[in-house]
Amino acid sequence: MNSNDATLKINGTFLSELSFSFPNIVSQNEEVEFLEGGLESAVFPVSFYVVNYSNNIFNYTIEHHGVYTNYFITIPVGNYDYKTLFEVMVIQLNLNGHHFDLTLNEVDGKMTMFYHSTSGRVFYRINYNSSTCFRILGFDISTNYFPVANTLSAPFPLNLLGIKKMKIYCPQFSNNNLDSSGYATTNLITTIINDQAPFGQINYYNNTGEYSGRLKVFEMNTIDIRITDEYGASINFNNCDWSMTFVLILYKENINRSIRRLNMGGNQEQEEGGFTGAQPQYQEQEEGGFTGAQPQYQEQEEGGFTGAQPQYQEETTQLPDETSDNIKDLNFLLNSDPNFLNYN
Repeated sequence: MNSNDATLKINGTFLSELSFSFPNIVSQNEEVEFLEGGLESAVFPVSFYVVNYSNNIFNYTIEHHGVYTNYFITIPVGNYDYKTLFEVMVIQLNLNGHHFDLTLNEVDGKMTMFYHSTSGRVFYRINYNSSTCFRILGFDISTNYFPVANTLSAPFPLNLLGIKKMKIYCPQFSNNNLDSSGYATTNLITTIINDQAPFGQINYYNNTGEYSGRLKVFEMNTIDIRITDEYGASINFNNCDWSMTFVLILYKENINRSIRRLNMGGNQEQEEGGFTGAQPQYQEQEEGGFTGAQPQYQEQEEGGFTGAQPQYQEETTQLPDETSDNIKDLNFLLNSDPNFLNYN
């Protein structure tokens, strides 16, 4: 799949939330027992920035004669080292009418902010709940910090590593994987390490050929993709396309489709007292004979018999001399018992 071919680009040129239409790529039927599959390979451009739309807001408070006013700056998105980052931040702070000096301790990598107070204004606080860049600047993302004498030093090193890992989410190829974020099951199917410099290319390949097991779905008509950083923020690929290759494995039940011969051997009693069915049928005729699928025997007026089988009639031809009279006793057709052929 290539991001350029997406049916729906949910977050536009970010290209990290997309939907692809694959009508009836897999339809649910009795043959499919379960599906397996996952991401086999992928190519991503490192077109995303260290400072992006998810981590470029800085909020702080200035106190002036007991009045507390919140201000914020927006750091332009881009790739920075500490010098270029401090330069753009100082420019944005000056636009708010506040003069700051930003320095870095090159031994421990920590930033220090110093505010030049004017007209009784005091650097009062930086606010975590309205800021998104705390992690980059070396502050705890859940703590407000209060300067001392207009000076504030970050407790942690400046972090300009950028996006270190990409998370790939796809509900169609997921099978209840766990994520430490919220300790809940998600549609996460794999994570890909970013070990390339900005404007390079990430190449991923599943060398093991193993996937995460049975999928939760039994049919597919669309494939939905979401790509985030390690903190769950959607990545901005800045309209640079990526591609992925998925493997889908169908496990089918071996169904015996041979035609079985139906059992037609049942006999049913008819009103006349005979029997019907696929097996030989015997019915009593008014004349006392029998009809059916098997050879029929009917008594003729002359005392002989007719039917599909050879007919026997009493002949006047004399038996050969070597035949004894006892042989005649074996000829059942010569039996004079009128009930001899009564099969009922």
